[in-house]
Amino acid sequence: MLQQERHQKILDLLSQFGRVYASELSGQLKVSEDTIRRDLKLLDKKECLRRVHGGALPLQQTFDEYRERQDEIDPLKKRVALAAIPFIKPGQTILLDSGTTCLQLAMNLPTHFNFTVVTPSPLVAIKLMHHNNIELILLG
Repeated sequence: MLQQERHQKILDLLSQFGRVYASELSGQLKVSEDTIRRDLKLLDKKECLRRVHGGALPLQQTFDEYRERQDEIDPLKKRVALAAIPFIKPGQTILLDSGTTCLQLAMNLPTHFNFTVVTPSPLVAIKLMHHNNIELILLG
């Protein structure tokens, strides 16, 4: 298998599984782990992936890509968020992560009772700023 073909296969597997391991790639592509490490180093240098100990991960999403995903309202994520609302009771403290499903939840939280929201997400915090009855704690 040529180097270019290996690189494409590595990127395909990375896209499919969200991570790749040098030892597994070596077996799948029938080349040495040293060859795989060199391939990963070159792909990292070309900014096609992020090389980590033992394998590689996709490049981090940019803020613009996150905003695009956030702006696309996924009906399933909204249904999940709406299904969670009845479980939130007055006086509770809830933690909302920075994912887009949590953002949907933040956008649909009731404003008529008091509770506390803890989040590391500035975007979630912005969505909750207008809720006068919610104590908001933004983690650093």
